[in-house]
Amino acid sequence: MDTQVIEKKNMPPKIMVIANGRMRIYDLNRFMTVGRTTEDGMADIDLPFSYVSRRHGVFGCDEIGYFYADTGSKNGTYFKDQRITPNNKLYLTDGMVLHLYGSNVVSAIDFTALIFMTEYPESFVENIIDLYNNTSEIKIGRHLKNSVTVSDLNVSELHASFFAAKLGWAVIDHGSTNGVYLNGDRLSEPRYIKMGDCVRIANYYFVFLGNRILSQRPSGNVPVQNVPQAQIPQSVQPQRGGIALQQNQPVPQQQSYIPPQPVYQQAQQNIGNNAPLDIHIINRSIWEKAKHRLLLENIDIRIQPGEMVLILGGSGAGKTTFMNAVMGYEKAQGTITHGRRDIYKDFAEMKYEIGFVPQQDLLRGGDIVYDTLKSSAEMKLPSSMNKAMVLERVNSVLNTMGLSREKDKLVSKLSGGQRKRLSIAVEYIADPSLFFLDEPDSGLDGNMATSLMKNLKDIANEGKIVMVITHAPDRAFSLFNKVIVLAKKSSNDSGSLAFFGTPEEAKKFFETDTLEAIVGRINRPDEGGEGMADYFIEKYNKMTGRS
Repeated sequence: MDTQVIEKKNMPPKIMVIANGRMRIYDLNRFMTVGRTTEDGMADIDLPFSYVSRRHGVFGCDEIGYFYADTGSKNGTYFKDQRITPNNKLYLTDGMVLHLYGSNVVSAIDFTALIFMTEYPESFVENIIDLYNNTSEIKIGRHLKNSVTVSDLNVSELHASFFAAKLGWAVIDHGSTNGVYLNGDRLSEPRYIKMGDCVRIANYYFVFLGNRILSQRPSGNVPVQNVPQAQIPQSVQPQRGGIALQQNQPVPQQQSYIPPQPVYQQAQQNIGNNAPLDIHIINRSIWEKAKHRLLLENIDIRIQPGEMVLILGGSGAGKTTFMNAVMGYEKAQGTITHGRRDIYKDFAEMKYEIGFVPQQDLLRGGDIVYDTLKSSAEMKLPSSMNKAMVLERVNSVLNTMGLSREKDKLVSKLSGGQRKRLSIAVEYIADPSLFFLDEPDSGLDGNMATSLMKNLKDIANEGKIVMVITHAPDRAFSLFNKVIVLAKKSSNDSGSLAFFGTPEEAKKFFETDTLEAIVGRINRPDEGGEGMADYFIEKYNKMTGRS
């Protein structure tokens, strides 16, 4: 077992500057300017880049401690992805990371990282870890078997890994004693990394530059590179230009070293999973015949991982519109976040985390079931997965969806229920974190529909969020964790939140014996209902303190 070693040293503070893919170290004086040197003057920390203002910010020290202040720069200074308030002092603690950048960060020249350090190796040199021509996993730790060895007692034998995941490079803490920090926050789960992110392991920093990682290594400590070659996912391959590490002879494995499970199996599925889905829709509207029409408004809910959620609503209440807005297919005014990721802002990445099964399938009747799923797997799964892993995933999904016995059949020969299962399997094969289904049980008899819903519950039990629109909810009443009820306001016909809670709570709230009866309570009389939508919207707003 690793022992936590805390070695406090009285060392003067320094600023590590990562700019244009290189590392510079400055002794921090009581007052230092940060900016772009011009004919009018020279900054103490000179950053000759267009996104840096001539007088961008200052480091200083007062009776409280060291601080940084942005001096009203054009592009701002960022701390944990949030722009700091100009001319306000941000007091610094060891390991704090500040970022400067413009509107588009695509390469190492587009950002600068400023790292405040009071604890650091006494002697270290700049090190480059190549990612393009290297491997799909870089292991870091104290043991010589790792890809990069750091001989520091504060570093665990196997401390952390950078690995090529589904949507790009990611970092994971392998249960280290002293933790792994991403831009100052300790990791509790695997996280994707983006250009300029700083990962701290003990007193060493690893800065992600897209095709390589810039890091420190103690002088005289030569990194060991002993990892098999593997292909990086094609969708995330960066531009060439990295500098390869020196290759060394393999080091015999020692008994104290326990290799981890394959990173894909250990952490791939955890990235983006185990995070809540926060839905905050102010409104969703369209222009129709030169008039502004409101479709949705005032929806605030949080869905936890592992929950299977029913979307229930009256006629024209906006169930499909709501689902499209949450998936990012049709943006609403508001925010939809999954953990720390914004589905609207990060849609280019998040779309791979979203599975959607529409009412009508797009399957080809002349294809074999197994080939259909295998083709989908080859298209959607990361190319870092070898053939054996892909086939294992295909067989696993066939089993989960109850299609193993039908794998050699033509799609056209499947029953309606089996065809629905295959449509779901085609989306599920990519292992999405968020799974949306629009009437998956449409056209199925009671037994087939209930069996299909049980398959979806199994998917939710993997820690995923599953959201379902169905017009026969009582067949799977016990399987749903939560119910979202949308009702149409009489004043403007917009869909509003009339209830969010468990199915049992929903029946009590609407004073009904079944979920299907809820729709009758909120539909208008001309739609065969009781016309009580406004009453229940107001009742829910009062119950939750929203009005």
